[in-house]
Amino acid sequence: MIDCSARMKRTLADVAEHELEIAVKDSATTPDILLSLLSRWYSDPACSERTNLLLTTLLNEAAALLANPRFREAAWQFYHDVALEAGRQNDEDLQAQLTIALFEIIPESPAIPADVKLLFTLLDSPDSRWAVFAAYEQSPESFRRDIQLYGCNRITDEEYENWLTQRTSCNKSACEDD
Repeated sequence: MIDCSARMKRTLADVAEHELEIAVKDSATTPDILLSLLSRWYSDPACSERTNLLLTTLLNEAAALLANPRFREAAWQFYHDVALEAGRQNDEDLQAQLTIALFEIIPESPAIPADVKLLFTLLDSPDSRWAVFAAYEQSPESFRRDIQLYGCNRITDEEYENWLTQRTSCNKSACEDD
């Protein structure tokens, strides 16, 4: 039996990707128009299923747009809006999807300083702070250094130590469950 819903979601992801690619190539497209397009696709009912291909496509397209000076700010605004929503709603599936996307933006090393600076702007809202900590799950050794370089005293030593302790205890309990 053919799963039509999976095929339809794939088609939506393809259409969204195609529309974004056309928009980026169009010299008349402004950052606001691009952000509006990303937001429109994000608000599509198919995107409410947080583990689907449409959401992954939108996050990947936004990540690619960070390298485009013309659309960098709009792409980051999209990430910022998604991080705020995930934090406000305590949506673990959306947080997981965004965390995976952030791993792509903030590699273990060498990170692009401008990207790390953007990431640290998420500290400015209580609803998006979680994303900064989540971005470093795979590279906690880089977190201390980046806090000193880009944190501007927005993460205290106590917050860092609590995160590190919690992360370590979670990793130990995950190992014990195996």
